[in-house]
Amino acid sequence: MKLLNLRALLPALAGALALLLAAEWLLPGAAQPPRIMPAIPAPGAGAQADAAIGQWASTILARPIFNPSRRPPAVADASAVIVLPRLTAIIITPSTRRAVFLAPGGKALALGPGGEVAGYQLKSITAGSVILLGPDGGTTTVRPQFLNPAPANAASQ
Repeated sequence: MKLLNLRALLPALAGALALLLAAEWLLPGAAQPPRIMPAIPAPGAGAQADAAIGQWASTILARPIFNPSRRPPAVADASAVIVLPRLTAIIITPSTRRAVFLAPGGKALALGPGGEVAGYQLKSITAGSVILLGPDGGTTTVRPQFLNPAPANAASQ
């Protein structure tokens, strides 16, 4: 008998909910939240805000995104910095080892151990990196840097 009472109560409950929804939609202003006007900026504040946002953007874009410390590399003196050409490939065969650098002018340099690039001497060439001996006697490890790798889904097309 209790089951019959619940079945009779369900249509009445559905009807009450339908009436409530119709009242919400049809009555003007019943469900509208109050409008809040935005704050009016002080005169001249827009130019200062734009300058601050521009400075923030330049700071953010100067930082390397995927570096854990997210700090740009420290440069003591821009005139004393030697820019190495980009290492684009490492070629290793049973008889030879070559590191391919792309110079700023677009000319590729294929050098073996003992070769010289931008004042650095190639000390060793391994499968994943090249070790350079700098003019100051310190060593620098360079890994290949690729520009705009093909998307994964482009290979399947």
